[in-house]
Amino acid sequence: MTLGPDGEQANVAALRSACDESRAVLDDQLGELSDIGDKALWTVRTSMIVLGVVASAASLGDARTLRQLHPGVGLLGVAGVALLVAASVYGLGTYFGADRIRGISPEYRRQARESGLSERDWRQALLRGYDEWIAEMEATTDRYGTHLFRAQALFLLGVVAFVLTAGLSLGTL
Repeated sequence: MTLGPDGEQANVAALRSACDESRAVLDDQLGELSDIGDKALWTVRTSMIVLGVVASAASLGDARTLRQLHPGVGLLGVAGVALLVAASVYGLGTYFGADRIRGISPEYRRQARESGLSERDWRQALLRGYDEWIAEMEATTDRYGTHLFRAQALFLLGVVAFVLTAGLSLGTL
């Protein structure tokens, strides 16, 4: 199929538009991944605050009172500590482990400068790259979204364990 000058311009304009839309999708995915990282760090900070509050509360009790508690209550408290520490570790892993693909690589930029491609051919190559980056970012976002969910679930279970520990310890005193 041979395109005349007007058809070629329309084709390049369509490719430009597709590149712009693809970049917008990639930017949205990057924003979502950044949001996952922010929430993971929030989970870590909140876990550490709760652990600090629990340590402070535990230090207020005397050793005799703590020894009077049922051993299961103590184990539940230890489980709460373990769950909050696990939530923090998971949250940090989620934050630091997420790969962020920012855009065209140095290789793409070099190719744009040196290849002598027409704008149409370059845009087609760029769209193929966007297809790969968007698919990779979708997989990355899904994977780290799952990790964030797990970190927050561990956090919530740890808080529930502490609430139960506090309730049971008040009931046994």
